[in-house]
Amino acid sequence: DALVHEISNLRKEAAIALGEVGDPQARPALEQAANDPDPDVRKLARLALGRLAA
Repeated sequence: DALVHEISNLRKEAAIALGEVGDPQARPALEQAANDPDPDVRKLARLALGRLAA
């Protein structure tokens, strides 16, 4: 839910946290966040997805 919050800083923190946790179940939410209007959220979501793939 934090990845779709109206405050972009919360979306950024959520993407970072999900990348650190490394749970593959987070993939769909991170894929959605990779298309976020905020470029920083997109970048962090893509980095988190990369961590899931590693």
